[in-house]
Amino acid sequence: MMNKALETEVDSVIFDLEDAVSFSEKVEARKSISEFIATAKQTNKEVIVRTNPIDTYLGIMDLMAIVPKGPHTLVIPKASVKSILTADVIMTAIEAELGWVKNTIKLIPLIETADGVTNVDEIVSVAKRIDGVHLGGEDLTNELGVTRTKIGDELLYARNKVVFAAKAFELDSIDCPYVDFKDIEGLTFDINRAKSLGMTGKVCIHPGQIETINNTFLPSEEEIKEAVTIIESYEKAIQNGIGVYSLNGKMIDAPIVERAKSLINKMEKITKYQ
Repeated sequence: MMNKALETEVDSVIFDLEDAVSFSEKVEARKSISEFIATAKQTNKEVIVRTNPIDTYLGIMDLMAIVPKGPHTLVIPKASVKSILTADVIMTAIEAELGWVKNTIKLIPLIETADGVTNVDEIVSVAKRIDGVHLGGEDLTNELGVTRTKIGDELLYARNKVVFAAKAFELDSIDCPYVDFKDIEGLTFDINRAKSLGMTGKVCIHPGQIETINNTFLPSEEEIKEAVTIIESYEKAIQNGIGVYSLNGKMIDAPIVERAKSLINKMEKITKYQ
């Protein structure tokens, strides 16, 4: 399964030591993943390991075994201010012991508790190695005592909180997986809902979801053409001393142009690594 994951068209692969592993297999899974990291890093994908919660001995043991192997990033489940601070201190100590540059390995807090949602701004600010924030829908709705729905209103507040925290600290905002991997129509709706709120990516749990997630998050040809038209028309307007003008019935000003430039920059980065 680990080898197969590396063959997929994804940006990052998460090797999970937490929910995907039964308690009796924790030690063997930790050993297998730690030994596999070097192989995984030979690909052009970001290699991520999700540890067990850091407030348990399993999580601490995961850090001690996995960090020296040099994965690109760790995902810390049930993230809290305390757990992220603890992980950061341990990782910093290991990096120093190995002679690595501080913050070589990045962190992604997994926000999946009411406490995590409430304090997400503080959580993402406590360690400089944090470069993304990830929402976990299943554990969160379970704690809230509600059911996941296709409409997703039960996650609206949490998604907004995560997006605003990510934007404020210039981080990636990663949406929770859609667990019904056979329901592509529902997945597409869920992606569009998250994307409309500002999420920049989404976790998938099955290879069959990858193409839909990639294609839905990519700007459409129509959006790209519109962005190019806006940029070109704005450059002409500036040359004529005009700062605000109308284009196809829409008012164009600096924020609209910046949004268009961001979209084009995103496409250029994607094309660069394809």
